[in-house]
Amino acid sequence: MTVTLTVDPNNRLIVPQETIDALHLEPGKSVEVQIQTVTDAPPHKSNPEKFAAALAKFEGSLREQFLADGYNSVDEYMDDIRPKW
Repeated sequence: MTVTLTVDPNNRLIVPQETIDALHLEPGKSVEVQIQTVTDAPPHKSNPEKFAAALAKFEGSLREQFLADGYNSVDEYMDDIRPKW
């Protein structure tokens, strides 16, 4: 069985519920795991269609597009869109 675990802000591994159910895990039960770091994975789930749409929308310099949209920097743009995620 291969399972992807997520590290939460408190550095705890989050095990998917379906894995907990399949292995009959319960609080206090010990589990031996083999850790393999995935180095080539993106920091978030990739969506090729959204990425292609963004490339098409922002053809040319992104900085120029941000300025044209009224942002003074990429950071300002990110601060604006993050709450919408």
